[in-house]
Amino acid sequence: MKITRDVITDLLPLYFADEASADTRALVDAYFATDPDFARRARAHPESSLPRAGSAYSTKELEMETLQRTRKLLRLRATLQGAVIFLTLLPFACYFDEKTGFHWMLLTKPAAMLVIVPLAIAAWTAYLMLRRRLSTTGL
Repeated sequence: MKITRDVITDLLPLYFADEASADTRALVDAYFATDPDFARRARAHPESSLPRAGSAYSTKELEMETLQRTRKLLRLRATLQGAVIFLTLLPFACYFDEKTGFHWMLLTKPAAMLVIVPLAIAAWTAYLMLRRRLSTTGL
């Protein structure tokens, strides 16, 4: 099989990153000996032979970024879940007054419910949207 310039070009990122095996290094060096002009250009601009963004070589950074984003979304989901539970159950809270006795917050504080109910609805909406977003991505 004849080794072409395209094959050597594919091997250059490994060669310049010192990650190539001894055989691969020998192959590239042998090709450089047969084509000194290509060797000179490749050595003058090794960054042009390095992987481009989005290639397999940047998977570690991409994985870390994805992991951090997922952790952040999971923390947000847990916080929203706590807010949803609290705001949903708050209207059913009760308190005891020594003079008047036992009271349900829903019945004795209707003005507060005008604030709590819309907050609960907003929290439920945000929670369900985030939950759907996480479930569609496979989490």
